[in-house]
Amino acid sequence: MGFSILLLGNGTRGYRVLQGLGKVTALKTIYIWDPNPERLARIKELASSDSDLSTKDLFFLHELGQLSDRPEAIVSCVTAQQQVDLFREIHRFFHFLPPNIILEQPISGGRSSLLEMASMVPNAFILAPRVHWSGYSQMNHELASFSQGENGFQFEFVGNMRGMGANGIHYLHLFRMLSGATHLKVTKSNLVESDHLLQGKWKEFEGEICLKADFKHDFRLVCTDIAGGSAIFDPPAIYVRDGNRTLFKIEETGNRFKRFENQGSSLGRIELSDTIKISIEGILKDGDPRLPKIKDSLIDHLALFDAFELALGPMDDFGIS
Repeated sequence: MGFSILLLGNGTRGYRVLQGLGKVTALKTIYIWDPNPERLARIKELASSDSDLSTKDLFFLHELGQLSDRPEAIVSCVTAQQQVDLFREIHRFFHFLPPNIILEQPISGGRSSLLEMASMVPNAFILAPRVHWSGYSQMNHELASFSQGENGFQFEFVGNMRGMGANGIHYLHLFRMLSGATHLKVTKSNLVESDHLLQGKWKEFEGEICLKADFKHDFRLVCTDIAGGSAIFDPPAIYVRDGNRTLFKIEETGNRFKRFENQGSSLGRIELSDTIKISIEGILKDGDPRLPKIKDSLIDHLALFDAFELALGPMDDFGIS
């Protein structure tokens, strides 16, 4: 049957992941699970017109018990709140979990669910698309050539990111990737719950978070005007500074980045489908999807939880996406 994958969840992002799986030549079998029959039927119809997916053996499941074989990998696109219970069920059904697991959604339900998930699948990977964008890889290489002063670098994002819960985690990971930091401490948190619900159902937060990384780098995230901003995630800019000097200005809206305020090159943005293609091909080649592991992502998630609780008080179930 060849290499097979179980895809969990088939909302908008789940279908983008499925499109990426269709581009992986060596992948032969895809099990597609979703408990919603209507959504499963819609995805089946969309997949029928995808030329890449026409070469795969596709199995559409509304119950895990319908699986006819143990997959070699799992890609999860379910919400953070669903993941723990679902992986418990998979473990009970298979009596093991496959070695290759990629989690698309940040695990942001709460501390207890995060730590349980990390304990259950300690070698799972987090699907962080920006690690594959060539512009960020180039910046990562160039930043390593700068000599750092006592105060390190200053990383700043200010703009509408559709909510600190949904996308703050991605920028914490990005800033840590660029700085090489391994320790985060929240120094300031002014967050408030937004009147806007992400996708009409998820609780969200806006405001400011400041962190100290490795006791020298400064991270600052400001999420502004969720309700008044674009419905599509469209941040204005990210800055990387060394004191008063701007080293990089990343303009994701224009798919460009500047260095020393001079026009640079393409940020190299790729779609989610391309990210999953690169990751699965990496697993097939040498077992490495070129993604951060969940144990590394714990640093970012726990810091984000600290920021929420510093501003809003103790809370275990954040109820965010």
